[in-house]
Amino acid sequence: QLSLQLAHFAAFRPLGPPPPSHRPELSKMPRSLAVLLVALAFNAVHEVSAYVSVSRNVRLLSAPAVQGQLQVVPRRVRQTTMAIEAVWGAYTDLLVAKPLITKCVTASVIIGAGDAAAQAIEKMRAKQLASKNGGSADMKRRLDYARVLRWAFFGLVLQAPWNHYFFLMLDNALPPPPEPFSPVNLLKVGVDQLVQSPIFTGLCFVFLSALEGKTIADIREKLRSEYKGTILTSWKLWIPAAFVNIGFVPPPLRVLFINTVFFFWTVYLSLVVNKPVAERAS
Repeated sequence: QLSLQLAHFAAFRPLGPPPPSHRPELSKMPRSLAVLLVALAFNAVHEVSAYVSVSRNVRLLSAPAVQGQLQVVPRRVRQTTMAIEAVWGAYTDLLVAKPLITKCVTASVIIGAGDAAAQAIEKMRAKQLASKNGGSADMKRRLDYARVLRWAFFGLVLQAPWNHYFFLMLDNALPPPPEPFSPVNLLKVGVDQLVQSPIFTGLCFVFLSALEGKTIADIREKLRSEYKGTILTSWKLWIPAAFVNIGFVPPPLRVLFINTVFFFWTVYLSLVVNKPVAERAS
């Protein structure tokens, strides 16, 4: 734009007052021509520098490493997205075709992983306690696969079937309203947490203790010492989770939502259930 203005000034606005004929005087033409040549030279330099800059960027973008990044990153993103969509599509298809079996297998995997996470926390706590007491913890302690399998079995045969049939009965008795914030959903959350949750928590203690081979006296002692605190702690997590699950999650996906939250609850519950007797007494 500056070049065009200078060219226009040089060609049509010569220095000095114009003659009456509005034509540039011959004596003024050399100065006008000089200004025009400077403007053209400035424009040429600008164009050449722009061309060099574009050429350099093209060469940089044409480099194999850059081309590989430009091509690989989007491809990886697409592949990851397609894989997630494929897995999710297969899961939803199984959820429609075989809902109970799909929920049971999903719960088994998630809850087993939760106990493995709890064992990792126990190992870390043992290391910290040994370091505090000046000793050394057994860092070669391996994962207790039998314990993981017990929790996975619990998810397979108790947790998923229990929640599957409970929500079917709950929705049949109180059909889901169109609005999430409604008295019906509030009543369903109350039934879930004040009736279902205490019963299910007690079953968890009995079922898992029986799998470990505990006696009836041991189970009673565990319920006496741990049940009340576990219920009060569970409400801090499960009342908000139940409201979200009942009010916003589609009915076919409610058990999956519960399983996802139950991963974290399994970590806590596994730490409580497997707490040593001496530590519980203290």
